[in-house]
Amino acid sequence: MARSAFISAVAVLAAASADAFVAPSLAPRGLARTSAAAGRAPVLTLRAPLRKGRRAALGELMAAATEAEVDYNTVTANTLRNVAIIAHVDHGKTTLVDKLLEEASIDTGNDDGGDRLMDSMDLERERGITIMSKVTSMSWKGTKLNIVDTPGHADFGGEVKYRVHTHMFAARRRFGTSARALCLVVSLKHTLTLSPSQVERVMSIVDGVCLLVDATEGPMAQTKFVLMKALKRGIKPLVVINKVDRDSSRVDEVEGEVFDLMVNLGATDEQLDYTTIYASGRNGWATKTMDGPRVNMGDLLDAIQSTIPPPQVLARDQFSMVVTMIEPDNFLGRICTGRIASGKVKVGDPVQAIDLLGNKIDTGRITKIMSRKGGAKVELTTATAGDIVQVAGLGKATVANTICSPDIKEALPASEIDPPTLVMTFCPNDSPMAGKDKASTKLTSQMIGTRLMTEAETNVGIKVKPSTERSEGYDVMGRGELQLGILVENMRREGFELGVCPPKVLFKTENGKRMEPIEEVVVEVDDEFSGPVIQKLSERKAALTDMRPAAEGGRTRITLECPTRGLLGYRNIFFTDTKGTGIMTRAFKGYEEYKGDLEGIRKGVLVSMKTGTSTLYSLDKLQARGILFVDPGVEVYPGMIIGEHSRENDLEVNCVEAKQLTNIRAAGADAKAKLPPPTIWSLEDVIPYLQPDEMVEVTPATLRLRKQVLDSGDRKKVTKTGSLGKA
Repeated sequence: MARSAFISAVAVLAAASADAFVAPSLAPRGLARTSAAAGRAPVLTLRAPLRKGRRAALGELMAAATEAEVDYNTVTANTLRNVAIIAHVDHGKTTLVDKLLEEASIDTGNDDGGDRLMDSMDLERERGITIMSKVTSMSWKGTKLNIVDTPGHADFGGEVKYRVHTHMFAARRRFGTSARALCLVVSLKHTLTLSPSQVERVMSIVDGVCLLVDATEGPMAQTKFVLMKALKRGIKPLVVINKVDRDSSRVDEVEGEVFDLMVNLGATDEQLDYTTIYASGRNGWATKTMDGPRVNMGDLLDAIQSTIPPPQVLARDQFSMVVTMIEPDNFLGRICTGRIASGKVKVGDPVQAIDLLGNKIDTGRITKIMSRKGGAKVELTTATAGDIVQVAGLGKATVANTICSPDIKEALPASEIDPPTLVMTFCPNDSPMAGKDKASTKLTSQMIGTRLMTEAETNVGIKVKPSTERSEGYDVMGRGELQLGILVENMRREGFELGVCPPKVLFKTENGKRMEPIEEVVVEVDDEFSGPVIQKLSERKAALTDMRPAAEGGRTRITLECPTRGLLGYRNIFFTDTKGTGIMTRAFKGYEEYKGDLEGIRKGVLVSMKTGTSTLYSLDKLQARGILFVDPGVEVYPGMIIGEHSRENDLEVNCVEAKQLTNIRAAGADAKAKLPPPTIWSLEDVIPYLQPDEMVEVTPATLRLRKQVLDSGDRKKVTKTGSLGKA
């Protein structure tokens, strides 16, 4: 009752302030987390109060679920259901999992509609994204349900998918065109994506998938990728049409689009005979029909229990399990997560880890067996085939290894880890400002190298090796610039100070031909912006494959195939060309023959030529030369980038010059200098913006763009020799 009273009070406050516009970056955390396609989301939303009927029904369901609690130590394959929740970004996967856990009387600690339980990392909560796949479980009517919440789609080692949201449309409709200035605060949603091999690994531990589709947007590019993998494994999906309570929902059309997509992907007649559930995850209800009772999530849980088959296990007594995920623990060491393929395992049993070729990697004894229930870990004494568990005791086992009894010699089949597609160099900060940030505690090459090696041990999508170009640097290879950017952000928060060089695409050679990674790009823009978008992407070697009207009137959906290197730094250009109203998604497609060099895809920069403090007098004279990145009163040094030039060449400038004072009275008053606000860079923006001869200086408090070679004369020599390579 206290909870209901609190929610009701908050709802009254929301209604009282319904006419106030709240920018996403200024709203309290939890209020600005509403995200949907541009123009369709309310500016500020709160969870609606529970109605009396729903509250009573929910209490009855919770009581029934509690009575049917399952003993995790005694579960069998017949009382297990393993299911993955898959969907496009922002279609509501994590919110739906929270509601399912609440329905099973598991406390999520989420009464305010803010942070999701499954978003356990700080960056996940702050950015509203799912970064790492996570497994949780719950009991429902005598069955243990293992639920896998996945990041988004096609690549977490990761090619990055950008989803751009803005409140421009909503504010225009409410305030008119004069409100454009209020709407410059843009909410950017990133979703790291699953690589093909990780999709295979996730699919290998589940026996069914819950395909979540937005009732307005329908199936998107990432939905297609993961669904294709599920269908190839013979999995029959359970389709959930989410957000059907929206005014803009088009349920009948989306149902047809899902069916057509499955037909095009080669689904069998049995797979096409799927069950459909209609839901509103945020409001906590699901129903079998559109006109059914909108009370709770019981229909969805019943559908999972009845349509997802029990796990298929190997008919042998020896224990075996493929490692799907790993995570570190300060007390237990490395924790390996996977589904038991055969036999049983108890605490203290001797085990070994073998690779795909059957080579022994490690031996030891099982020290802990755990299963996640909600957000907590439940310690088990024994676990049986078909269950998804976490085990500790082996310090060298990694993803795709088989943990098994000592008498097993042959590894279980598993997907190999995809090779990285991008590389960035991390090195100590050698600028004149090095060590001046009071929050910096880790500055040396040894500290940076130790941290990167530790990351590589637990993050299988990242590889680290000493740099071949910088004596104290490390080459960090991964599947996307956002994945590597999140690593930099985590290090920054831990007190590291370092320099980061721009990302470079890793090419490979096949049959004597140079191959490069290609991505499928899907953009949805207003009709008037489709021309500039196609033109800019074509300049980056993109090829148009499809163009059709979008679901929302007056908008166009364009599909292209573009080299990964052509998309580096394009997001800000896309922002500008579409005035913040565009949506762009990216999906890794594969490797194709090299498309040719990219020329002139970014303008030059303004480079400081002196040490000192920037002045209003000098910056006022420089603003005609381009876009400034610094305010007056900022310390600068030679080689530091203080703005973007209006032309393609770099320009060295003096931004520390002060006005000379004399005792001669001027005839008239000096014109008052007026500077526009400088461009403020975030880490995910600045990394793809960099050119090959530039780098970003990262400290806990500051980001500074600079040239890799600070001295002007040395920089000219390097430019002539071309030792820093091409863009």
